[in-house]
Amino acid sequence: MIKKFKILLLNLPIPGYELHQEKTGHTLFADYIKAIVRKNKFTWIEVIELEPSVVAHYHNLAIAQKIIAFKPDLVGFSSYLWNVDRNIIISKNLRAAGIITVSGGPEVCTQRSDALSESFDYLIEGEGEYLFLELITAISKGKGPEVKYIKNKTVVNFNEYLPDYLVCQIKETHQPLVYLETERGCPFQCNFCAYGKSRNMITSIQSELFHESINTIFRNESVKEIYLLAPTFNRDRNRFREYLSAIIELNQHQRIKLFAEARPELLTLEDIKLLAKAGFKELELGIQSFQSTILKRVKRGKELKDLKSFVNLLIQEGITPMLDFIIGLPGDTQQSILATIEYLDQADLLQYADFYHLQLLPGTELYDHFIHNSFDFDPNPPYLVKENGSINIEEIKQIFFYLEQEKGISYQKEFFLRNHKMYSWLDVKNGVVDLFSNPYMQSASFLIDGKIEYAQILQYYQQYFDLHPEVFHQIYFYIPNRLPNNFILNLQSLLRQYPNYYDQFHQGVNYDEDLLFSKKIHLLLSHDSLIADYSDQFVYDYLVFPEQANCMDVKKFAVQMYEEHGAFTYLFKENEEADHEALRVFPQLLHCTCL
Repeated sequence: MIKKFKILLLNLPIPGYELHQEKTGHTLFADYIKAIVRKNKFTWIEVIELEPSVVAHYHNLAIAQKIIAFKPDLVGFSSYLWNVDRNIIISKNLRAAGIITVSGGPEVCTQRSDALSESFDYLIEGEGEYLFLELITAISKGKGPEVKYIKNKTVVNFNEYLPDYLVCQIKETHQPLVYLETERGCPFQCNFCAYGKSRNMITSIQSELFHESINTIFRNESVKEIYLLAPTFNRDRNRFREYLSAIIELNQHQRIKLFAEARPELLTLEDIKLLAKAGFKELELGIQSFQSTILKRVKRGKELKDLKSFVNLLIQEGITPMLDFIIGLPGDTQQSILATIEYLDQADLLQYADFYHLQLLPGTELYDHFIHNSFDFDPNPPYLVKENGSINIEEIKQIFFYLEQEKGISYQKEFFLRNHKMYSWLDVKNGVVDLFSNPYMQSASFLIDGKIEYAQILQYYQQYFDLHPEVFHQIYFYIPNRLPNNFILNLQSLLRQYPNYYDQFHQGVNYDEDLLFSKKIHLLLSHDSLIADYSDQFVYDYLVFPEQANCMDVKKFAVQMYEEHGAFTYLFKENEEADHEALRVFPQLLHCTCL
């Protein structure tokens, strides 16, 4: 019996407060590889997979341990700016266990080759489906190439393996979200975008294959949503309308939700009506800027002349627009962005707008422009612009602050864990329940103040975050008596040493540089008299425990609320007469100190 060559492919989603299998955490490359293996009858290759819940919820070391348990010969990483740092850590652990690692994806480019070459055994730049399989074929025969950085100079025709993808991904699985690639490559020259710039041609899904794909998808009752993958779904109007006509015929009851990205200036009223009939409830539209001079500088093309009328047409047809704007493009000023916000507000369009802090992607023309002009930006992911000659990071922060304070649109989010398994109990007086055994990317520790050695607590958390800087973590500190302010400040200072990608990405909405989004302390006070001790130094919102509660009472009550009353996280009552039903949403009881 021939020993199979086992490969595992990993694409980690964007870190966030709600770590579900989001669109950014798709398994498309892995599904394509499985399709090609099936098509070519490569029976000697075994593609193994991690459970989606592990990919979505586990931290780096827990994921590495899960992978090592499978004993794969090789692991392939899809590296994007939001997960490349995590991939590097996981790869380090896998290589130490003797597992070969390969990375591809947008982060693998000439500008990043030196930074990544030490972290992976091989790097693949460009479209990697066939090149990846050529690489593992050579490695399986003991003939791995000496060159570690492999650049693909040819384009891939995804039509060749799409029929097998339909079998692997649609007929044999029961995923509610299906990805269907309709076009690869982009004719537009937006100089802030990296997509398709290495291609000199566009590959579209063949008409017959599109119809076959759509029919297969709609026959699967488990499918609830289709993501139509194309940089601009409506680039070719004839194809666009053909696609919609085929979908309309099958989706008359609009059982399946559809999503795509489109150019608004290319949409007509007839197109909008077809989108609505097909089942589109949302449509992502890249506006980027209202300034024609700015659009010209970034080679964005034509502007939309009357956004308000256009949006009203969409809304009348039941389609919610998602209007994307970028802050920090060459020529942007604080005044011009504020003028855009005011126009959107006056036109009642602000509720549909999203503002994104410009990210300078390596390999783009705009990236080179900023380097040539010595403009300031973060050289590491997420490559946020800090200064472009006409706007700086402080002015960008002021814009986001204005959106929050004056327009009620906040880009700062709180998170409360919905799974009691993500909590660890650190009862210093009665022995510590080890936080290190918690595998989750989102976690919390409930610290009960007994006879605490404060230096011990600081050392404990430092050791934990040294290993897991990427996690989201909340420390709930139950305080029956006065707690030294200097200890709280030292603990805050410790947390600030460990920002994760979420913190880095949200620099533009971090109005206080000492603020950390991913790691926070919550003081849980035992009685009202303690409030004055903290109100002068900390922003507070306190939560009161029953006066006579001891450590075990608090823990038992928290578990009881979860198990018997359906609460989504640990909740606390104000007094014995508190209505348990009112505690279902945390913190409905109001009082919780968040530092």
